[in-house]
Amino acid sequence: DECLSSGMLVETNGAVQFRHELARLAVEKAAAPDRKLRLHRATLAALRATPEARADLARLAHHAESARDIDAVLEFAPAAGARAAALGAHREAAAQYARALRFADGLPLAERAELLALHSVECWITTQDEDALASGREALDAWRQLGEPLKQAEALANVARVTLNMGRPQEA
Repeated sequence: DECLSSGMLVETNGAVQFRHELARLAVEKAAAPDRKLRLHRATLAALRATPEARADLARLAHHAESARDIDAVLEFAPAAGARAAALGAHREAAAQYARALRFADGLPLAERAELLALHSVECWITTQDEDALASGREALDAWRQLGEPLKQAEALANVARVTLNMGRPQEA
């Protein structure tokens, strides 16, 4: 009530939210690490239980990462990346795929390779060339290990496109 009356929080459509993102960041930064973890876990659980909130994949991915919930990150971050890419928000898509990749070590190699390829393409679109090249090469390695010639060809084409974008036509 005090936060609402002071204007720190506002009520919108029956929900309470911070008036400004800077206020949210300040409060989050001031919280103790163990409390932050508990709050992110509780927020993730609450959002998962609400059909309207489940539509906000980027928010779910954020809370999943902060809650250190690997399964939830791998569920929501790639979906958020795909949605962002479809909407033309390619920098956001690249960030969501990068978020998923930070938790993807335990995935089967083919799933990891797919994430790497998606990340590489989104980074290429937004001229984050070093990241695009690194993910593209890692995807290529994975497809080679898996013996997938068509996927290897796609990855090689992507690596060449990124390298060309970097002004290295001979290497491309």
